[in-house]
Amino acid sequence: MRLTGLVTAAMMVLSIASSAQASIAGTFYLSNYTGNQVNLNANQVQVDVEDVGGGNVAFTFYNHVGVASNLAEIYLSDGAYLKGSSPAPIITDSDGASTGVEYSVGGTGTSNVPGGISNFHTTASVYATNADNPAPHHSVNAEGEWVRVQYGLIGSKTVADVITGLTAPTASDPAFRIAIHVTGVAGGGSDTYFLGDPIDGGQGGVPEPATLAIWGLGLGIAGLVKLRRNKLAA
Repeated sequence: MRLTGLVTAAMMVLSIASSAQASIAGTFYLSNYTGNQVNLNANQVQVDVEDVGGGNVAFTFYNHVGVASNLAEIYLSDGAYLKGSSPAPIITDSDGASTGVEYSVGGTGTSNVPGGISNFHTTASVYATNADNPAPHHSVNAEGEWVRVQYGLIGSKTVADVITGLTAPTASDPAFRIAIHVTGVAGGGSDTYFLGDPIDGGQGGVPEPATLAIWGLGLGIAGLVKLRRNKLAA
């Protein structure tokens, strides 16, 4: 009985420590870009952008299944934020077993994603993470499952810069885009879901309200700092 209590306490400590290491900077829901199949439920495909410390950013993907589907392939169009290697991306998942959710690093290049997004990558590199074959057995396709991909950030880039690239890209923080090739939609077919600066007339995804509030607060603070500097200069 005492041993069981000690094990439980240790697990709680590890859980708290893990939560403290990762801070969610933004929660977003991807939108159907191609419209080839039946739309998934609103807010079904979710990504959390997380500050995991040490100059690293993580992207955690969820499938809040209402409509059956597999998150088969994940694409990040990097606007000069991520280190594709050195260190190599770190992939973790909800079960940690090779028989369950399992993804591997895909190719790196400037190829476009499935679904007719003709300029997804612009001039940036595309980093892919793919569910191991067969995808229906190893992809995120059930409530409670997730996959997390962690990258090192380049130079002085921060997680806040990544959020800016996703929501309101600038010259210094260019567009950062996320796309997911969703397969097995309602038993067959596929679609591409998208998040980021809209291109080709597509939708840019939906930020969670708390993310909008945090981002807006950051812009407000930046504006006040700039106003104060201008006053001092005058």
